[in-house]
Amino acid sequence: MQKTILKTALCIAVALAAPMAAHAAVLDLATSSNGTTPNTTSGFVGTSFFEWTNIQSTGTGAVHSFVQIQANGTEQAYNTTANGVFDNKSDDTHNHELLLTDVPIVNLGGVDYRQFLLDIDEPNNANQQLLSLNDIQVLQSDTPNTNVTTFSGGVLDIPSHAFVYRLDDAGDNTIELNGGLNNGNGSGDMFMYVRNDLFVPNLAYVYLYSAFGTGNGSDGSFEEWSVLSPTNGVVPEPATISLLGLGIASMALARLRKRIS
Repeated sequence: MQKTILKTALCIAVALAAPMAAHAAVLDLATSSNGTTPNTTSGFVGTSFFEWTNIQSTGTGAVHSFVQIQANGTEQAYNTTANGVFDNKSDDTHNHELLLTDVPIVNLGGVDYRQFLLDIDEPNNANQQLLSLNDIQVLQSDTPNTNVTTFSGGVLDIPSHAFVYRLDDAGDNTIELNGGLNNGNGSGDMFMYVRNDLFVPNLAYVYLYSAFGTGNGSDGSFEEWSVLSPTNGVVPEPATISLLGLGIASMALARLRKRIS
């Protein structure tokens, strides 16, 4: 019976990576028993895959940062050179348009994803090291560097946009992060993988809006989204692919057992 359940779970694992019924989800990449790595290191929220990382050197040359976000408590921003838009910083070197062609493609488990890197900076103490990531919106447009601050149906009003992905699409989806597991700015914290087939090839610009702080607020310096430089040779480690497959299979097995019971 167990072999039958596991075989069936593996067969439907790929289907589980597709959009699922709307429900609130929390991906906890913050809780750590050893103080070095989180107990849960990866997981899906909707169609996107998120993975904790302690990648070092997120400085110039290793990565290309395109938006920096800074405020106390709650904070939000998206990539644009327009100043004073939400909580984006004013340095155009690190706050600017992002071309789709500059976002690396990574193959995980036979599926192509666009890869983004998040670097947070929260104080390394028990009262301030946690940070809640409450929303991510990935949109495309043929217009760069807008200054809009309005939303329609919860989605940012980027001109003539195409919707790609939203973390909070189901309502109350959150990713919990822990700045104490890394070394602040200069050490990455999380990779986000967004399915490549959701992007529109002929729309040149990618907008990434994110909001933090509802739950565990921001207490440190800026949060920063980047893409790795092409010269970094971004290739997923075999362990990453294995964990991705095992994670999907585990979800399938758990759901199947629940249905049987």
